[in-house]
Amino acid sequence: LFASGDNPTCTIQIYDKETIVEGDEPIFESKELRRHRELCKLIHSTIRHNPLERYESVKRLEKRLHKLEKKYENTTYGVTNKSTRIGIIGAQARIGVTHLALLLQTYLTQCHEESFYIQKNDTDFVSMCKEACMYQSKKGFCLPLDLVYEEHEVPETSSTIKYQIEDYGAFSIKKLEEFLTADIRIAVVGGKPWERVYRDSFMAHVVGIPIIYVYNFMDSESFRENSLQKGESRILRMPFCPNPLRIRGNVMVKEFLERILDD
Repeated sequence: LFASGDNPTCTIQIYDKETIVEGDEPIFESKELRRHRELCKLIHSTIRHNPLERYESVKRLEKRLHKLEKKYENTTYGVTNKSTRIGIIGAQARIGVTHLALLLQTYLTQCHEESFYIQKNDTDFVSMCKEACMYQSKKGFCLPLDLVYEEHEVPETSSTIKYQIEDYGAFSIKKLEEFLTADIRIAVVGGKPWERVYRDSFMAHVVGIPIIYVYNFMDSESFRENSLQKGESRILRMPFCPNPLRIRGNVMVKEFLERILDD
């Protein structure tokens, strides 16, 4: 799916939405079952062994409970009066911004939540995807690539779709101003010694602004050390998931994405 060296390659699969792969969990669930499952996950997250994986405060837990209650007050999913904009930016190039954006869109699609992806960077990712996706696989799950846009392609009706995922690519001052207007702001950073200079440079420009920091390519021990040293209030570690279009059954990835959307 992603570039290697100086010669980027792209392979994307589009799956039939009606087919469930053998061994996968069911796609469709009743409203009550979904509510029960989400409440169980919330309780589970409060008793994790690693303190960094729990809710940061009672206030944030209360906010999540209210959000869950409100979500199931009615049966209307997907369409709202205004999209929630999720902005994703990387402290450096090739740190996993597009990978995270596709993870989010795949997860939201599986949850029957409408979303669309907007390329707000200088890559040819969208055009490469659409050129590579001129076929259908016989089984799997569908990522709606008709809802994958370059910035100038976004239709006027996009404002009725619940989530708008904006991929800003690598950090630059030019992109920062628009990124900071997003409803949910995510910065993908690295924690290796040679990557910290990029992370610190980005953080110097956003002091005091609520941002979710997602560490990529980092083991759990290093993540704990970096997290404690920096003392950020919203930090997560991206779990291993080589194919962002195939997350079914990956519990760690789903819990990670749920924590992002809890914001």
